[in-house]
Amino acid sequence: MNVAAVAAVLVAAAFPALAQSLQPVPSLQPHAVYRSTAALVALTVTVQDKTAKYVAGLQRDDFVIYEDGVKQDVRFFEAAAVPLDLIVLIDTSSSMADKVAIVHDAASGFLRTLRDGDRGAVVGFSESVAILQPLSGDRGLLEKAVRTQAPGDPPR
Repeated sequence: MNVAAVAAVLVAAAFPALAQSLQPVPSLQPHAVYRSTAALVALTVTVQDKTAKYVAGLQRDDFVIYEDGVKQDVRFFEAAAVPLDLIVLIDTSSSMADKVAIVHDAASGFLRTLRDGDRGAVVGFSESVAILQPLSGDRGLLEKAVRTQAPGDPPR
C-alpha cells in the first residue's frame, strides 16, 4: 500500500471519532460556552462591577473554567491591561435629527473611556457607510468626528 493510500485510510478512520467528539454541548445559560480540542486554551477576560467599572487585581482563584460541564484547571494566569480598539457607529440618517445632541454626547462619553494606548474610530451610516475618523489615539480628532456629522448629511 502506498503512502497516499495509508494517509487516506487514516483520515477516513479519524472522521467518525472526530464527528463523535463534536456533539452539541448542552446550554449552560447564562454562561458562555467555549469549545476546543486543544490541550491549552487562552481566554481573554474583562471584568466589570455593577457600575461598569473595571475590576483590577483578580487572581487565578477568582476564575472557574468549565468545559462540557467539567471543571478545568487554570494552568497559567496573567493579568495585564491590553490596548483596546473601539469603533463607534453613529446613525447619521435624517430620522436622528431630534436626537443628535444625545447621540453626540453618548458617543463622546463612550470614547472618553479610552485609556492611554487605546484607539478609537468613528463610523457614520445612513444610506451608505463612511469612516468619519480612522483608528486614532487622538481624542480631539475623535471628538471632532463625532460632533461634525449632522443627521441627514451623507456620511463623508
